[in-house]
Amino acid sequence: MPYTLTLNAIFDSDLKKVGHRALDMAKIFQKKYKTPLSFVVPNVIFDEFMIQTRLQHDVAKVLNTVSFENQGSLENAYKEIKNLFSKASIPAEFLESLRDAYDSLAIRSDEGKPDDLLSEEVPIVNLIISPDYILGTEDIKGVLMNLKGFESFLNGLASCWLSLYSPEAITYRHKRNIKEFNAGVIVQKMIVPKVCAEAYSKGPLGNYEFKVRSYLGLPDILKESSKDVFSISKEYLKIESAKKTLQEYMIIPSQRPNLLIKRFLGSRGQDQSLSDKEVIEVARLTKRMNEVLDVHFKVYYLIFKESIYFFMLNRFPDSKENETQDLSTLQASGEENIVEPSYAEANNSEGNNEKEEKSEFSEEEMFSEPSQEEFKEIRQTQDEHEQMESTHKPISDVQNSVSEEYVEEIPESVEENFSEEVEVSSEDSNFNETNTDNSSNNNQTSPADKEYYKRLISDTVMDVDNEIRRRYIEIFGYFQESMDYDIALERIHEKTGLPDKDDLSKLKDLLYTYDRKENPDVKTITQLLDSAKRFIDG
Repeated sequence: MPYTLTLNAIFDSDLKKVGHRALDMAKIFQKKYKTPLSFVVPNVIFDEFMIQTRLQHDVAKVLNTVSFENQGSLENAYKEIKNLFSKASIPAEFLESLRDAYDSLAIRSDEGKPDDLLSEEVPIVNLIISPDYILGTEDIKGVLMNLKGFESFLNGLASCWLSLYSPEAITYRHKRNIKEFNAGVIVQKMIVPKVCAEAYSKGPLGNYEFKVRSYLGLPDILKESSKDVFSISKEYLKIESAKKTLQEYMIIPSQRPNLLIKRFLGSRGQDQSLSDKEVIEVARLTKRMNEVLDVHFKVYYLIFKESIYFFMLNRFPDSKENETQDLSTLQASGEENIVEPSYAEANNSEGNNEKEEKSEFSEEEMFSEPSQEEFKEIRQTQDEHEQMESTHKPISDVQNSVSEEYVEEIPESVEENFSEEVEVSSEDSNFNETNTDNSSNNNQTSPADKEYYKRLISDTVMDVDNEIRRRYIEIFGYFQESMDYDIALERIHEKTGLPDKDDLSKLKDLLYTYDRKENPDVKTITQLLDSAKRFIDG
């Protein structure tokens, strides 16, 4: 018996089964907006998990002792509940259905080829908790990313359910007198975007504008990334004001499951993360979603391969007091310093008489059924010299008596932290602007420049490898994790022809040149980096 639900099988009457986030995602999917391949784990599995493991009784007993005005009491209760969860397992009768649904996310394309159905690819997924009560607009607890493998997926489910008993979640329900609740979990095949956007269907000053915030990398589940902020008129869909910020780093997935990386951007963080056209399109999609759902919300988007995908949505709370409090986060982000943009494309005065300009994106691109082929993510690689990895904090950090199997796999959604950031050069790291001048007669890099160029080359090699992977998947439909990137590059060259192939190989050799304590000349470095840029830009 299939216990999980697909997005096309969820309707208004299923709110108690799946929760608000899943219901809203289903409505958006059914209107043909692009969403990642997904399914929903309904409340019945959460209920049975709590009942069959006696967690329902034991958790209630712990909560009966809580003093809601005492933060220490809330934290101690959470530690006890965390320990109880660590000893519990999902009931066996649900495992087959969960396995089938999880494996279904491995399909590579929508062509229905037998090889696709027999694919040995292990899906990489995000999990999003979806309770049947309205969460705070900025609440992103219970969101887990980059989970790979069925056991990791099961432990992630437990972690999502556990997030419902964090001190913040307990206090939130207590203040709103929510005594009973249900919760589904959205399981979403992971898309690795280059840019994310967050949009508010209502601005802090009224219902006449959209607020859009954008940044490089994965969704900002830690609320740490600096963001570009745009104000767009709701009636005319024109950018009225904008604030550009320096983004110091972006969050990317590690090749190791359950881990995320902070990658520092250097001068690349100075660039506007979304084009004017994309900002307008985000606002347009937000306007249409507002009409579909008929509520106000904050929505998260993934911009991937020039398409805009829906990631998650938080409704505004019903209470005016709560709504005002949530909207105040926009004003707290420094928008009092917003400046008028110089966007000729977005603010063409000739178009001010039209209430809604024709979309820069085609209707087919915005509303067509998502292609399964687009869900093959560009997996990022990790530089061995970058010690920036982080994982969701394991349960064992709080309770050492847990079984080893559970400790190794379960990600903790409530206390996510990154390790200390590594230092990066403040020099310009954009290789398109690399300075080729050098006072040395032999044009060699100076000792002061050596570390800078080595880091620049290392970052560029990773970008080249990502592009090799992307192109290989486009041509051959798969990419084995064990495949050598040089071999993959050679096969791409045989298939399509690459005028810069030799330069790409030489660029990798430069790293070994530095390891041998040799200093290549700046002219050579610049030539090879330019070749790499042409390859990456397509």
